[in-house]
Amino acid sequence: MRRQLRELEADLARLGRDGFCADPREIAREALQLLTPPERISTTESASRYRLLPNAEGGARLWSATKTPYINGIQDALDDPLVPTVAVPGAARTGKTLAPENHLHKRMMFGPMTDVLWYLPGGLLDDYIDTTVAPMFDLHPPIAAKLGKGKSDNKRALRKVAGRFIRYLAGNLSNFRGKQAPLIVVDEIDGLPKRLRNSIRSQIAIRGRAYGSLAKSYLCSHPDTGWEDGIAAIWLESTRGLWFWQCPFCGFYSSPCPTADWRMKLTYERPRGVSTDEALEIAERTAGMLCPHCGETIENDHKEAMSASGVWVHEGQTIALDGTVTGTVTPNDTWGFWIHGTMSPFVTWGKLAREFRGAEVSFERTGKTDRLKEITAKSGGEVYEGPSGKRTDAKMLRARMAGDGEPSDADLAAAGRYRLGTVPPWVRYITATVDTGGNKFDIAFIGWGADAESCLIQRETRVALADGTKLQPPLRQEHWNVLKTDVLLRRFPIQGRPGWHLPVAIMLFDVNGAPGTTDKGREFARRMQGDPAAGANGYRVRPIMGTNKADKKTTDKRRPEVGAPRPVTKDAQGKVIEPTVYEWDLGVHRLKKTVSERMAIDAPGAGFMHLPWGGDPRWADEMTNERLVDDEFVRSGPNETFDLWVYAEAARLMLKPDRAEIDWSRPPEWARPVEIKAPSTTAAPAPPPDPDRERAARRARLLDRMPR
Repeated sequence: MRRQLRELEADLARLGRDGFCADPREIAREALQLLTPPERISTTESASRYRLLPNAEGGARLWSATKTPYINGIQDALDDPLVPTVAVPGAARTGKTLAPENHLHKRMMFGPMTDVLWYLPGGLLDDYIDTTVAPMFDLHPPIAAKLGKGKSDNKRALRKVAGRFIRYLAGNLSNFRGKQAPLIVVDEIDGLPKRLRNSIRSQIAIRGRAYGSLAKSYLCSHPDTGWEDGIAAIWLESTRGLWFWQCPFCGFYSSPCPTADWRMKLTYERPRGVSTDEALEIAERTAGMLCPHCGETIENDHKEAMSASGVWVHEGQTIALDGTVTGTVTPNDTWGFWIHGTMSPFVTWGKLAREFRGAEVSFERTGKTDRLKEITAKSGGEVYEGPSGKRTDAKMLRARMAGDGEPSDADLAAAGRYRLGTVPPWVRYITATVDTGGNKFDIAFIGWGADAESCLIQRETRVALADGTKLQPPLRQEHWNVLKTDVLLRRFPIQGRPGWHLPVAIMLFDVNGAPGTTDKGREFARRMQGDPAAGANGYRVRPIMGTNKADKKTTDKRRPEVGAPRPVTKDAQGKVIEPTVYEWDLGVHRLKKTVSERMAIDAPGAGFMHLPWGGDPRWADEMTNERLVDDEFVRSGPNETFDLWVYAEAARLMLKPDRAEIDWSRPPEWARPVEIKAPSTTAAPAPPPDPDRERAARRARLLDRMPR
């Protein structure tokens, strides 16, 4: 009670000295600024004359319109009252956030100043305020002079300039609710929560609706989330602006940006058999841009002149080889501008090539694409579409099996191809995988070389025993013996090595299926533990479980591809299983992503998936009937061959073939070829006559005739 009285007395005293009243001079100053007509100046001119940027070593420099000329077109779109939204996918270190910063700088310097909402992913907000927002005021006294004098007018993430508020906010749904402003900037939208990312345009439209033609929004990001989501999806519905520049050799124009018909791409040498350090050094030294017209490799020294020649081309416009742009931009509420990493003046093509080659080496050695994805989106400014950057379709895979005529084995070997049922000479070991159905076994034999390069050696669907009895794996235990005789014990001839065959190193079989499948499969695994064909401790025979559980969506993406084996001690009836069977749970989602990405690789080498000459075209369909959509795999038809290859990748990981202790010049037992000599077609020569043996034989015959 006493505390409340003291607070009341303090408030009355403050009221008596007009403590709650605003300074009338401040009110008048802010009102005058709002009434003063803005100076007619473009964002590019304003920034060129007045925008100072801090130097890393101290001091400041004036922003240059010639340093990043591709930014100028984006700034013109921000100035245009007929362009409500600007969308910019782009790489890091390209200056894609400079455009809205320069535009806001112009508004604060010359007006018209409006309220501003500026969003970033939460983890980037503090650093951005320190490195960019604070210098905006510290380096520009005319802007600092317009800061409000109230206690809430100059906070860390909230500034009141010329009577209008600029709020810097973490990009989440709660910070969007109940807030509106004529100018809204959303930086790195692909890093925002998915629910917000998918509705970002409608969210912004609602918040700018009250301002009519004054409403302006700017969206930018690395294209981290693919074509179906985020900044790339927004760009696809925009004017689709692409940057074209001139080749210094032929004079023709082409674009470094994705989707361009005349595409100039980063190129560099990728020699095999060299150390990582040497591979990176070679990539950096040989890097350049490959002109699609004359085929010349352009060195980084030409970049500045090429950038000066650059032009933006949007939907509705066409560009001639000589750079002449004709046509008018197709009307669209969103103007899009794609900034590729090779356009940046802040990083050389050699450094970019080094980053990409490092990511490729990492993929080649580990099979994991995380680093490759990050470099592609953030450094390259491209949507990641697999290690080759291409989408996979059944037609592309069928082409790997196609061919004219009936080539000889020698012709196939010379072309780097192989016949179904044979093992290419580069294969180190074979994995066998089995998908169990109600009345069949789907089987694949996959050969593996170095760096996860693989090939389909044989693909079969077994529906009956040798005597014609139809298979019923969930019901008949004896039918599982087929997996031993016809799968585990198989050997395949090695191309170019007559008489030599490669056995199966390991067999994985799915025990998930129709009722009875799990128990019968586990019983088969139990029996095989004492069979010499299964190897020491039964390592060659491994039952697996995919992830068909209710918690698939929440756990499978985080589950390791192959975890530790899980002991199974009882069957479905509670009967103890002796000896214990060990079963492997697979992180199918992650395995499928790996195989899908490898499928897109279009040249032999690390990760490439070979298919046999004369293979069944239906296998290509089965490999592409399951697609990743919105981070979930959606099946549109039979997918057995895809599943079997996914299991094979799990088998490869179980074998750990990249272990340092393995010397592939002397393969381990499970990868050792065996020689199988063909039976002789001629009778063995008769031994020379032996007189002593002949006399003994006659005497024995004589004794046999005598009575006993």
